[in-house]
Amino acid sequence: MSIAVSYIDTRDAISYIDTMDTTGRLRGWIRASARHSEQMQRRALDEAGCTAIYAAGPDTIDDLIGSLRPPAAKKQRGDVVLVTSLARIGRDRRELRRALDAIHSRGAVIVEARNPPRRSDDRHDLASMLLDAADELAGDRRALSPADARTHGRKGGLAKGRRAREARTPNGEALAAWRDLSLTGEQAIDDPRMAGWTVRMAYRLLGKRNTALGVVTGRPRKQLAKK
Repeated sequence: MSIAVSYIDTRDAISYIDTMDTTGRLRGWIRASARHSEQMQRRALDEAGCTAIYAAGPDTIDDLIGSLRPPAAKKQRGDVVLVTSLARIGRDRRELRRALDAIHSRGAVIVEARNPPRRSDDRHDLASMLLDAADELAGDRRALSPADARTHGRKGGLAKGRRAREARTPNGEALAAWRDLSLTGEQAIDDPRMAGWTVRMAYRLLGKRNTALGVVTGRPRKQLAKK
């Protein structure tokens, strides 16, 4: 089975075809994360000609491993597990190591669909794959999921601000109570015209309470005596 892919340039085409030249079958594995979408991974595997694709969620890594067929003869190569990166094999280093050992025990090899490709039965490639996988897994742990990003990120902040605006009375209505100096600050905030407001919010959005009257307030400043 020889498979050539369009996104490998000419100088890497031969090495990639050699990588895929095997008596075994091609199996793809996808595990989505906050930084590595399922769509992106599936597109890369599709472009590589991989039709049997397993995805974490509907499938488990054990389903993939169980589908691998050991080579029929000693000199023949086993199946190929195609991934966008080795880090997709496990959610952490322990899972990755267990899956890697299990795949190799079936006589199969893991190949990264990248330019240039790397394969796990080459010790130099494997060393680089493992180092990059460790960095990638650490990055996945730090990255926010889409749900967390909506809650804690800019989108979440915008939505939170919009909900706060909708929950309080309009600025014009609140301003009438806020500038009413017959009321103390606490009384103004408790006024129905300022429902949903806080003192801090009122000072930030409405300004000082007595600005309209031109009254100077605040702590009196000490007058320095002229020498």
